[in-house]
Amino acid sequence: MEFPWDHDGNLKNNVGGNDQELIKEWPGLNFDNTRDYIMLGFSSHRRRLPDNYMSLDGPSLHALLLDRTSSWHPDLRKLFELSEPNTCFPLNIRTTERLQPWESSAVTLIGDAIHTMTPGLGVGANTALLDAQILTAALVSLAKKDLSVVTAVAEYEQQMHTYAWDRVEKSLERFNADDAIYKPGLRGELALMLMRVGMRVVNALPPIKRKMAAAMTAERGERD
Repeated sequence: MEFPWDHDGNLKNNVGGNDQELIKEWPGLNFDNTRDYIMLGFSSHRRRLPDNYMSLDGPSLHALLLDRTSSWHPDLRKLFELSEPNTCFPLNIRTTERLQPWESSAVTLIGDAIHTMTPGLGVGANTALLDAQILTAALVSLAKKDLSVVTAVAEYEQQMHTYAWDRVEKSLERFNADDAIYKPGLRGELALMLMRVGMRVVNALPPIKRKMAAAMTAERGERD
């Protein structure tokens, strides 16, 4: 892997065609993704956000973040404070509903284009990569046999239907607004407290922690 800047931090002349000139002209270099950066995400149920949160500008969203995290650890707070307010943006979480198989053609879909899911299970990117792997293997294999593209697409789609929708639905279950931790008042506070205690217990017991990590890895679709 070759980084797009030299030892002095200057962009190399051959970075992505016109990227070098674009970055030079971008006000404040706020969106320079050619260098290392940290992207923060803060999620909350709609009930706990202002009614107009989708129309708030960057500085207003940044102020909302600082307000909602006022009791968080100082190290995280410092990270939030150092964030560039103008780069903040709102995002609604959406999910796909289970679809029935359709007649395959020379056009197909992978990743979020077909099975958008919530981040509740943490498998969205892995599932998209699995789609690409299966589709690539089908195209390469069937090309050697001189079979049609539609046949390869059909093979991919048949496999995709066996795993994608379960992940979509499990992700939604983990991102459910009806979970006890999202309930108002004492019930929600107790549920959140119990969850935190449970995670601290797991963290203090390495065998259980390893078992949980293995279960999460398996659930996220790791393959040999």
